[in-house]
Amino acid sequence: MLQRALFVIVLLFIAYPAPAEQAIPNLVGKWEGSRTSFVIWQGHFRYVVEEPLTSYVIDKQEGRLIAGEKRSRLGMEGRKSGEEFFGVISPDYKTVLVAEHASGYAVFHLLGPDEMEVSYVSDGSDARDSELMASIQRLTRKRE
Repeated sequence: MLQRALFVIVLLFIAYPAPAEQAIPNLVGKWEGSRTSFVIWQGHFRYVVEEPLTSYVIDKQEGRLIAGEKRSRLGMEGRKSGEEFFGVISPDYKTVLVAEHASGYAVFHLLGPDEMEVSYVSDGSDARDSELMASIQRLTRKRE
């Protein structure tokens, strides 16, 4: 009886192999979209809807680590800005934690190979642009 049960277990392992390891997603590229934000700007609360073009340009990836530059047009001033960021892809390969050079933090939620949603917060500790910010961004990778 024990031999028969052991034989069935061995057959199950042979018939149903372990799932293949999921590949680490390649995130290198230019990701673009718009954002909607709550922001304290020069001491005043603002709700900014569909602010124009925000992009994350990921130009380095080593395994689960990424690096690049965030580029945005600050709608309230009409000027462009850019800052470096580093990130780490979580073990589930669907979430990326990101720290930006000044004071911002983001979570990338990977929705598909060329689509992500970004949840971004800044505590305003650099006091360079906004004093406090929270935004949602829907980005797609631009293939060249």
